[in-house]
Amino acid sequence: MSLLKTPYTLLRRITFFSSTIYVLLFYLLSYLIEYIIIELNYEYLLFYSNLTIIIFLHSLILSICTLFFLSKLKKLKNITLPYENILKNTFGVIIISFLFVFFVETILGYTVLDIEEQVNYSLYELISIAMINPIIEELFFRKFLANELRKNYNIAKGVIFSSILFALAHLPHMHIMIVAFFGGIIAAIIFFKTKNILYPILFHILWNTLTIISILKI
Repeated sequence: MSLLKTPYTLLRRITFFSSTIYVLLFYLLSYLIEYIIIELNYEYLLFYSNLTIIIFLHSLILSICTLFFLSKLKKLKNITLPYENILKNTFGVIIISFLFVFFVETILGYTVLDIEEQVNYSLYELISIAMINPIIEELFFRKFLANELRKNYNIAKGVIFSSILFALAHLPHMHIMIVAFFGGIIAAIIFFKTKNILYPILFHILWNTLTIISILKI
């Protein structure tokens, strides 16, 4: 095996090492996109707040890049509408979402966002946090990483290690990392149990949306 082929070979098979590299690249890309948008700093775009367009464009561009990457790896196959047990599974995910947010905020006393920070959320920010981010994170961390780790190791290792990486991706806020770790475990279990990525996406959307509603006290 030549030296040039070694990195490609290591990344092609999803192992603990290669999945860590992929997450690192994912978030390096994320920070690069954010940096570029901030540097552009068009005043007429920063209309509602300094973060509004930054958050929305960042999420949108990162989503497009990630979808392109997954499509090139042919990891977006078999994403179909769930036809079996759709009512039971959907109802179950909704209940789990409510229970998880209740547990996080009432039992642990944590929130995904900082309550102390009074931010006037715009529609763009809410769409990014509640809709775009959950979709792309579930496709990347569950459909791609957890699923591939499960193939190469087993379900338990796929669930745990992908959830650890999901938590580390939320550095440096320790309380958010703890919530992300347990949320990642639940999302991965839902994915493997239902065999459809749309259910963990629904869970993640509800999780973020309910948290926002709680914080804004809507």
